Amino acid sequence: LAALDDRVLRADLEQAEAALARSEDERQRVALLAERRLTDAKREQAAIAQHRIDQATVSKLQTLLSLTTFPSPIAGIVTTRLVQPGDHIQAGTHMFTIADVSRLRVFAKVPEQVALRINKGVVAAVEVEGIGQTRWRATVQRVYPTSDPISHQTIVELDLGSSYPSLRPGLQTTVVLTTDQRREALVLDRRAVADIPADGVLHVFVIEGGRARARQVQLGLVLEDRLEITAGVAEGDAVIVQSGGRVRDGTPVRLVSNGAAGG
Repeated sequence: LAALDDRVLRADLEQAEAALARSEDERQRVALLAERRLTDAKREQAAIAQHRIDQATVSKLQTLLSLTTFPSPIAGIVTTRLVQPGDHIQAGTHMFTIADVSRLRVFAKVPEQVALRINKGVVAAVEVEGIGQTRWRATVQRVYPTSDPISHQTIVELDLGSSYPSLRPGLQTTVVLTTDQRREALVLDRRAVADIPADGVLHVFVIEGGRARARQVQLGLVLEDRLEITAGVAEGDAVIVQSGGRVRDGTPVRLVSNGAAGG
């Protein structure tokens, strides 16, 4: 990942290795003289001590040199670099962020009503913007036990496995989760209602005789932006999609050319 300027240390190591070679020669020479009784024990001990000192110096410099390089502790990719060449750093400095891409996870925010119907092991499809129409399989590993009190969304964690080398951390994804299926269901835009009561029964406004008329409907599945209607309106009814709650029961309305209702 990074390396310190080690030129001075390498020069010191070369000098220390040369000194070690000299002391090794001297130790061997004095040992030979001692065998022939041409020198005393004190000189032999001094040669041995100097040789050990030179060995320790070389070992110390080799250790210091090994600390000038910073290999990655894991296999992965660098996602963040917080230092530049020439920067002064201290012990404990955060220099890089490395991501292990051997197994990828996806974190999806889903409406809390949907999260209640998602279980561990459910298989989902993951789409990545900018990589064509390819879909990847992912498996639900965890549904977080709490929801955001403002957005009313819950985080679902999915495992992508290790079979997709083209994917990288941080990509924007779309997760397709199938929690239930309905055939020939009648679906309304969420904006067709002002609120969803706790009992699931609500009113929408349909156009009858040029006026908005409140009609009670029964909910089925509830998604973030769509509602399944099981009773109260039928296919072909003109349902008003509004914002701001300006329409009331009996409000005169008319259909304009683009299919929207106008007052």
